[in-house]
Amino acid sequence: MHYSAIIATVFSGNTWVPLSLDMPTERIMDILTLAAPDVLLTSHKFSPAELGRFQSLVSSVLFFEDMVGFKGSRVTGWRKIRNTDIAIIYFTSGSTGKPKGVKISFLNISAALTSISPIIGSKKLVWGDYHDLGFVISINILFTCLYCNGRIFCANDRYDQISPNKSLVKNKVSCLVTVPSTLERMRRAKHFFSVFKSLTIVASCGDPLPLDLLKEFVSRRKIKVFNFYGSTEITTWAFYHRCLYSDLKTFSNYGYAPLGEIISGNKFLISSDGLLLISGPQVTPGYIGEPEKSHLIELDGQEWFSMGDIVDVMHGKIICKGRQDNQIKLSGYRIHLMDIEAQLRKLSGVEAAICYLSNGIEKSDKSDQKITAVLFTDETFSLSYVRKKLQKFLPSYMLPRKVFCIKKIRFNKNGKIDRLGIINRLNAGEID
Repeated sequence: MHYSAIIATVFSGNTWVPLSLDMPTERIMDILTLAAPDVLLTSHKFSPAELGRFQSLVSSVLFFEDMVGFKGSRVTGWRKIRNTDIAIIYFTSGSTGKPKGVKISFLNISAALTSISPIIGSKKLVWGDYHDLGFVISINILFTCLYCNGRIFCANDRYDQISPNKSLVKNKVSCLVTVPSTLERMRRAKHFFSVFKSLTIVASCGDPLPLDLLKEFVSRRKIKVFNFYGSTEITTWAFYHRCLYSDLKTFSNYGYAPLGEIISGNKFLISSDGLLLISGPQVTPGYIGEPEKSHLIELDGQEWFSMGDIVDVMHGKIICKGRQDNQIKLSGYRIHLMDIEAQLRKLSGVEAAICYLSNGIEKSDKSDQKITAVLFTDETFSLSYVRKKLQKFLPSYMLPRKVFCIKKIRFNKNGKIDRLGIINRLNAGEID
């Protein structure tokens, strides 16, 4: 039903605004306020209080189960869809504590599909979809599947999303687009070797792809493995790399699969300070409530979007060396840490807060990265208390997994909180 609603919405020239049941009510309210949709389509039975709040912001709320018996009606006078019309609005983490709505036009989607589909290169594949529809990766699953005349199976429950091996085998899925953390869970779960009976294409995206994980897949000769790179603001992917077994040696010093090469139709530029800039028809027009193209910079008469990543060239391929600012990527989601910090500062007794991405027990191990929160307060807050408070405003993937409470704030010479100094002291065990 969800797929049908999405296809009907977009193909009729309307705008789809993805929501998720993982989102707390307050975040949904923020999105509805910013997007101002006419209709809310849902399969979820909200409480009367929640439903009343939603109905105050939309013209109508329609439930899928009430539409099952609807036989349809003939529509005349379809309006012409213009390239600049908005097809989808994806909401991402915002630096102000409020979500930011990225407007994706029909031109953006058309450009992405026509450029990305030939890379996948196969028709009539069986696709597996194990992700939240509110994740921009859905463009490269649902719409590319349709474009390539394929079939699609989705997760039946949360377990399938966490570990899709059983579903992959049962449905004979041949094409899987997912994030490295899911591939890692697949590797550790039952039925891992069975997935290769039908799986022929694996596309990794959203986070760096570690070589030790890549090895598990490129070792299978019949499998095509791709590493894709991009962001919501450029309609998903702008770089790709066809992974080979030789990459394990070629990029051993780097430790990850490279971003690779630019996808046809796009242009890239590396600034003097190493920032990756993207230009082309996939670059979106901007954010809801902000001037169009205000997210772009102009160089030599051409507009570019800064990816916020520092890159370099290794063996003729682009590699990513890290983020420019405190915007991070975790489990495929691009997250502004300031968004989390804004909510932490609302806790009673908290003077200030900072967040950072920390590794597992082994400091070089990035497979167990987590968001760590540092609260400057005289109080002592438990992790469960902080997560319970924040889950009213933030989705689960943005909740801290570790919390430190510190009484004294350290400042740098500019009078700002000494983020780096505090983080280094925590990592060194100098602060409990």
